[in-house]
Amino acid sequence: MTVVATAMTLSSSARSTLSAQLGSNYIVLDMYSAPASAEVLLIPPLSPQLIGSLRQMFPKARVVIAEVEDRELGVVYEGPVRRLLNAGADVYFPPNTIPGLAKQLDRTIVQFNQIAAAETSAPLVIESAQDRESTESE
Repeated sequence: MTVVATAMTLSSSARSTLSAQLGSNYIVLDMYSAPASAEVLLIPPLSPQLIGSLRQMFPKARVVIAEVEDRELGVVYEGPVRRLLNAGADVYFPPNTIPGLAKQLDRTIVQFNQIAAAETSAPLVIESAQDRESTESE
């Protein structure tokens, strides 16, 4: 059984949904209920100092930073990347080498050019996770 401690305020329904989606090999607990031996610590984007404090509480845990948006379950933990995209940025690339960045940038520019050529008058919209889930469930 893998214990996942969450340093996010989650309702019991959100926590049980996460646990159910992970499967029977996982148990998801609030960080205040989780043992110090938890294997995973799920956190929103936080300051380095706070991450250091949490690491002391869960010294063996893998720290996983997640931006989460599930309005149906009342969970919104947007971080800097989502805020930048909401402000008008078109793309975010995670850290990479310069050759890796060049490949990503080339692929993205080619895709943007293909979209622009096929585009009528609708602007490119970066949908949220909630929008994708709504579309997928229809």
